[in-house]
Amino acid sequence: MSPSINFPLKGGKRFYVSIAAILEAGEEGTGSSEVPVFVSEGSVAGQVIDSQTGSPIPEAIVHLDIPGSSIEVLTDVNGEYSVEIPSLGDYCLISAGKDGYIPQTVNIEKESLSADATLTIDFELNKMDENVITFEQLPEVHHLGDDEFGGAVNSQFQKLSEGLEFTQTFTLSAAQLPPSYNGAELLLDVKGAQCKNEIYINGERLKEYLNESPEDGSFGQVALPVKMENLQEGENTLLITSVYCKTYDDFEFSNVQMYLLREAAGDDDDD
Repeated sequence: MSPSINFPLKGGKRFYVSIAAILEAGEEGTGSSEVPVFVSEGSVAGQVIDSQTGSPIPEAIVHLDIPGSSIEVLTDVNGEYSVEIPSLGDYCLISAGKDGYIPQTVNIEKESLSADATLTIDFELNKMDENVITFEQLPEVHHLGDDEFGGAVNSQFQKLSEGLEFTQTFTLSAAQLPPSYNGAELLLDVKGAQCKNEIYINGERLKEYLNESPEDGSFGQVALPVKMENLQEGENTLLITSVYCKTYDDFEFSNVQMYLLREAAGDDDDD
């Protein structure tokens, strides 16, 4: 990951600079670098607490992705944090997580940020449970596509494209399969999806496509049903793909989770 360098500015603002340098062995003094510069739009502060007890969660990580790098801060003993937000378009996604808890993500609207006031965003984390599979303990924003896009919404992505496919493995125990559970749902936050992007689990495509997200350019949660017969004990593989429609669809997603369900007879919709 590229390093971040902070340059203090007057008025409490700060530049965020991500530097990626490539030096070829044996060629002294040669190389290249990309230096995107970000100006702070305002500050966000809040508290991360346990949703059941209301107790603060110290040393939780609050994470914000920016092109080429990321910003991370730890909560203090009172579960409190503060972070400056660079200009990342009309909306960006911030996340909080800690081992033993289900991570949470929140939209930040640019219009809610101000140099004169701090925006409050609190996180209430649920403890991990057998019926929840989290694919990243600290959710990152992932951008799929070919970086060929336009329009007011799709030109405001939080990160550069990482390719056309995202692959992640996850493990299930026998207790997480039938007869204990007879249904499953894949949840993720999505931005900019327009084409019939496909999701596969263990090589089997989900019936529903990843082709909807909020029109205002924010991240919205999408829920997709998963057939239990596509899941197996041991290692499983999730594949999310960008599909071609004039160009490859550029979209972002984060906080992928799978919820295992106990459905009543007749609730299964596999038609």
